Amino acid sequence: TVPRGRGNLITISEDENIFLLYESYNANPESVKSTVNNMIHCFPEEFKKILILGQLAELGEYEDTLLGDLAKWLSDKHLSSVITIGNSLEKVNIELQKKAKNVKNIEECCTILESIEPKTLIAVKGSRVAGLDKIVEYLEKLIRLNR
Repeated sequence: TVPRGRGNLITISEDENIFLLYESYNANPESVKSTVNNMIHCFPEEFKKILILGQLAELGEYEDTLLGDLAKWLSDKHLSSVITIGNSLEKVNIELQKKAKNVKNIEECCTILESIEPKTLIAVKGSRVAGLDKIVEYLEKLIRLNR
C-alpha cells in the first residue's frame, strides 16, 4: 500500500469519472513536474485536468527563480486550470495569468471544487506543511454525501 499523500489515486465519482491524485507528502519544482506529466500522460486528453498547488517548502534563497521557472514550464502544459493556495505561490499565478487562480486558503479552494464536472482529474500537490489533506478530506466527504 502506498502511504497517504504519496501518489494516491482516489476515485471521487466512478459514475462521473472524477479522480483525485493525492501527492502532498513533499514537494519541489521537479516533483510538481513529475505529477503534471503523470496527469497528462496517464489520463485521456478529454479529461479536464486541475492542478491544486500548495506551498513548496524549503526552496531557500532560490525560491523566486525556481517558482518562476516552474510557472514557465507549466504555461504550455495541457491543464484546464491551476489553483494556487497562499501568497507564496504568487509568482506562479502571475506567470500563468488566465490559466491560474490564486486563493487565500484551503477553504476557498474547497468552495471552487463544489462544482466539479464529469471527466475531471484533480491533482493536489504541495509540501506537508501546506495542510492539503483538508482538501482531500473535503472531497472524500463529498463522495460520502453523493452516495
